[in-house]
Amino acid sequence: MGYFLLFILFFLLLFSYFISRRDLISPWFISVGVYLISSFVAVINLDRWNETISANTVLIITIALIAFGIGQISSSVFKINKNAANAVNAVKIYKIYVPFYRILIAFSIGLMIVFLMYKRLVVLATIGGYSGSGYILNYARVAIIHYDASWGALIGILQFFTMGIGYVFTYVFVNNILYEGKLFKGFKKNLIYLLPIIPFILVEVMSTGRNGFIRLTAMTLFLGIITWKIQNGWKNANKKNFRLMIIASILLMAFYVTFIKLGDLTGKNLVYSLNDTISVYTGGSIVALDNYLENSQIKSINFGEETLYGLKFIFNKLGFDVLVENRHLEFIHFNNGYSTNVYTALRRYIHDYGYFGMVLVQFLIGLFFGVFYKLIKKRNKADLLIIIYAYVANALIMQSIDDSFLTVFLSVSQVFSIFFIVVCYKFFIKKKYNHL
Repeated sequence: MGYFLLFILFFLLLFSYFISRRDLISPWFISVGVYLISSFVAVINLDRWNETISANTVLIITIALIAFGIGQISSSVFKINKNAANAVNAVKIYKIYVPFYRILIAFSIGLMIVFLMYKRLVVLATIGGYSGSGYILNYARVAIIHYDASWGALIGILQFFTMGIGYVFTYVFVNNILYEGKLFKGFKKNLIYLLPIIPFILVEVMSTGRNGFIRLTAMTLFLGIITWKIQNGWKNANKKNFRLMIIASILLMAFYVTFIKLGDLTGKNLVYSLNDTISVYTGGSIVALDNYLENSQIKSINFGEETLYGLKFIFNKLGFDVLVENRHLEFIHFNNGYSTNVYTALRRYIHDYGYFGMVLVQFLIGLFFGVFYKLIKKRNKADLLIIIYAYVANALIMQSIDDSFLTVFLSVSQVFSIFFIVVCYKFFIKKKYNHL
């Protein structure tokens, strides 16, 4: 059934491509695309993992993606700002100038946060068994996962601040490269704007996870393509998809190199080979979902048990008697001994709301992104809103691995992240200039 799943997904990909008027970053096209990639990696590894994919899994994934597509298509009933600029027309973007002293402030604050975080990292690693040698990041991760240790509230808030700086200056850098019109010329002329991003990257490295780099890669991709479409006109830009695919491929290759190197730093690559690490992380979720659907009793004891973690956490902190479950799911072992604890986003939706509820959730998420994306196109402006969209749209990239939409919906992390993105944008981006 694995190859039949690939056939169905490829057909859906083509269908969503033409329904979305050849838009490579249409939410539905991306959704089908990431499931196709994960399914492809899973299928070519099925024999090695000694696993199979059932007809039930093929049906569930297909129905879920169709529901998402119907949700996005339904967004057309929403009338958004009838007087907005015509998205067919190209709109001139402006170079963003941030004074050097503000860049220096952002960089200096970032370095101080890196210093504070490193001191806490050593403490966490010690709790995890670190004695001065070995992978310090791996020991810190052990402390967080197995000993219930944490970074602490202050470090947590400072991490969000560096995230806000990192995302805003990524936007500035991408915008200014597109303004220059030539990639290498724009890159050299705007290198200074990469300076505040360095502390953000160091903070992400010390966080011991790799999701931050997935978000940064996805954001860079979304920011670049959306700004480029605004600059060239949405319909005209869609005619140049080959160029976009080349740029996206280069960015994804850079991401995979970073992903692998981070695995070396945290000691994760000691467990699996390079090929296994990429395969299990990218395609293991499809096999895990199949195993869950075939062998588990699908029943949620508490409403939103696996999806509404962020919202429940806030209610709990406000004094309500709400049970907050662990966000991490149980590990599942393949027949060859490999293991994973990611099951695609669909596992959480099915577990908490049943099959019909999963279809409804997929429809509503498709509707949400359809409306948001339509708003971006109708406004046709390169500004704060596209940074927020690029941040939220990370959930589209991650859904074939795990949910990062409902689990963080109105969570502390989401609220703080968007808050600091807005604050940093308002502080650092004062004016846009037509020329300098």
